[in-house]
Amino acid sequence: STSRGKQNEGRLQEIQEMAKQDIMAYAESLKAQLKIQLGAGYDEAEIDKYIQDAMNDTIALFTENIERRNQHGNYTTTSEKQAFVFADRSGTSKGRYVYNVQSLINTFTEKFNETAKQKHGAKLDPLQAIYDKENVITNSVGNEYLRDNKIDYEDTTENRAKAINEAKSMLLLVSEQIKASLVAEGSNIADSDIQSILDESMLEIISDIDSYINTYKDRCESRFKLSKKEIINAFMLKVDEKLDILKGKKPEEPES
Repeated sequence: STSRGKQNEGRLQEIQEMAKQDIMAYAESLKAQLKIQLGAGYDEAEIDKYIQDAMNDTIALFTENIERRNQHGNYTTTSEKQAFVFADRSGTSKGRYVYNVQSLINTFTEKFNETAKQKHGAKLDPLQAIYDKENVITNSVGNEYLRDNKIDYEDTTENRAKAINEAKSMLLLVSEQIKASLVAEGSNIADSDIQSILDESMLEIISDIDSYINTYKDRCESRFKLSKKEIINAFMLKVDEKLDILKGKKPEEPES
């Protein structure tokens, strides 16, 4: 658990760093075991990459699942919780962020196995290489996405233009990280094709900005809120669809 205080960004970052330290301590033991099991086939740089990716996945999941609970000063949480829990005292605004270590390590192990399987498959077949969403989020907008921070505007022509510019700036950061991630994952898609997909996807999202604004208007119709998470998700969906087309994959049919 973190030090006691109000629930804020500083304490969230504190619990995230604590969780990373626990994961890395466990990861050192994992690496020692893998060295024995894999022998000459052990590639430390590759394993370090899997560990980093799986850690980002785990921290992202625990952050997205954040809860606030009245624990009456009992700063613990149970092993089924894949979440950072802010446990506060009854009748106060202060408490501590906590997580269950068993849940954290079990989640990391699961993510590590998934990551290793997917990335090994991509090494054998570059068409399987995809960008790592959690890494992209971590390296671009981080907690602003994971906590689904919304921007509140007064509904004016000037603010609509401002919202478009801010969305462009945010998506440029995400685009840079998607491209970097595809390269890091061993994708054989040409850089020019990746850039075209990113540019086209951004243009499509920006052209829909009025629809986004109208979706997030409040009841008085004089203000609107934009969800960074929703905009980025929509952008990534367009990117994914275009990548699949380029790879010659058929779009998934909707479930009946």
